[in-house]
Amino acid sequence: MLFKIVDNEAPKITLLNDEINISSNVLDFNPLTNVLITDNAKGMLDVTYNPKFNELGLGKNIIKVSATDESGNRSDASFNINIIDSTIPYFVKIKSDELIFDKGSQASLLGYFEAYDDLDGNITAKINYPSINTEKEGDFEYELKVTDSQGNETKEVIKVKIKDLTKPAIELNKETDILSYKIDLDNFDYLKYVSNITDNEKINYDNLSYETNLKNKVGTYYIRYKYNDGANLVYKDLIIKLVSYEKPIIETEMVPIIVGKFVDLKDYIKVIDDSDETISSSVIIDDESVNYYKEGSYIAKAYAINSSGISTEEEFEVKVLSKSNYDKLVSGKDNINISLYLNYILASIIILILGFVIAFIIILKKKRKL
Repeated sequence: MLFKIVDNEAPKITLLNDEINISSNVLDFNPLTNVLITDNAKGMLDVTYNPKFNELGLGKNIIKVSATDESGNRSDASFNINIIDSTIPYFVKIKSDELIFDKGSQASLLGYFEAYDDLDGNITAKINYPSINTEKEGDFEYELKVTDSQGNETKEVIKVKIKDLTKPAIELNKETDILSYKIDLDNFDYLKYVSNITDNEKINYDNLSYETNLKNKVGTYYIRYKYNDGANLVYKDLIIKLVSYEKPIIETEMVPIIVGKFVDLKDYIKVIDDSDETISSSVIIDDESVNYYKEGSYIAKAYAINSSGISTEEEFEVKVLSKSNYDKLVSGKDNINISLYLNYILASIIILILGFVIAFIIILKKKRKL
């Protein structure tokens, strides 16, 4: 009798661990190291597993193992491989500016950084921001922290500069002032226009100064105020307009003219104004009533306006004369002038003689006493 021995028993798969935790930093691992396979018959076993290790993702992965003997008997088993996220998160600076905050301000690093994780993605909301102290100026270091869902923590040292960025402000009670050009500049209160100074630092009025180009002359000038809080220097200008409140003075005399001959009547006009050296160029002559072709006495007018806008006018006589009458009038003036000149010389000689006489008498008296 012949007997046929048939193998109907499948291989036995024994799991060493139902679950294995592996770090995501591990680059290669053979899942079959977690199984022990035996068979009742000698021969080759066909062992397979899926998925492959390089196909595993973060988190829980089910590994299926099968073993088939030469008789076709097959066994299956499965276990879990947990790929543990051990990659730390990382920061990305989204503002390239240097981290400078104003002294005394409410400073925060919020909005300057984002955080990312391989498993969790964007975890910016989990960033732990330090409290920034802005009371003192200088360079300081602060620690930025973030932790992902697996407990992986990243720390980064951030350099922060605290600086006085707030500029002081000089407040004036007026932007422009109009004053007399005769103002006493030696005793003038230049600081009376400063109404207030604001800053994030305590105000020290010793740090307030000014410069000016003011002088006792009609014109437009400035007072420039300067304030320095130690970190910031600011300026504020006040415009000063110096004007004259006095009318110019026009000095005139009678002007003789030969009939039919024109003259520049301005040559007979003198304008006096201490505030305006160029006022003579502004003189206007109104001679519409003068008939240069007919003998007679006429009235002309002279107008002048200074640089402060104050005007004055003066009437003067213009005599249009024949040649003979003109010569007589001029000759008479010359004779009067010569007579006055001779009288002046005579008076001077008399004064000089009296001086000598008085001096001689004084000398004689001194000799008699001796």
